Amino acid sequence: MLRWEDIAGHDAAKTMLQNMLAAGRTPHALLFAGPAGIGKMLVARVLAAGLLCGAGAEKPCGRCQSCRLIAQGAHPDCIVLADDGTSLKIDQIRDLQRQAALAPYFGAGRVLIIEGAERFTAQAANSLLKTLEEPPAGTVFILTASSPHALLATIVSRCRVFSFRPLAVGILAGLLAARGENAARADVAARLA
Repeated sequence: MLRWEDIAGHDAAKTMLQNMLAAGRTPHALLFAGPAGIGKMLVARVLAAGLLCGAGAEKPCGRCQSCRLIAQGAHPDCIVLADDGTSLKIDQIRDLQRQAALAPYFGAGRVLIIEGAERFTAQAANSLLKTLEEPPAGTVFILTASSPHALLATIVSRCRVFSFRPLAVGILAGLLAARGENAARADVAARLA
């Protein structure tokens, strides 16, 4: 199940995203920037669930068909271009663009998540830029990257940027303690992390 409560830390970003969802004013392109393993993809998936959720006020609800399918990685309107450690090529972006042009399967929109956007080839970045300039109606792009500076400035200018920072020691220690680690060891591990 994907819920806002499942995300440790990142309170400012969570609050802003929740407010956007509640107001129905989510930008067509967002960039989540920060170090690897910090939780950007989890936040992207929770936001996608919220955008595609079929429930009323509480989004994502975690119970509707859309929320369950996103949690399973099987929602037809939530496409994830996963980072495999190599460059993101123009063929991958063209395929993503074809999928973005399709009508949504379940609802009124689609969410396209691109992990590791800093790995775009020059051709792929330029191709995506054209789509970000004129996005298909009802489509939200969520890009994740290590830094906004790793992308073309023109792509960054089309995105609402959210910066993700390492979690505070207290939050990490609390997470480790909640998973059964004794408090002293959890504190030491959190400080080393």
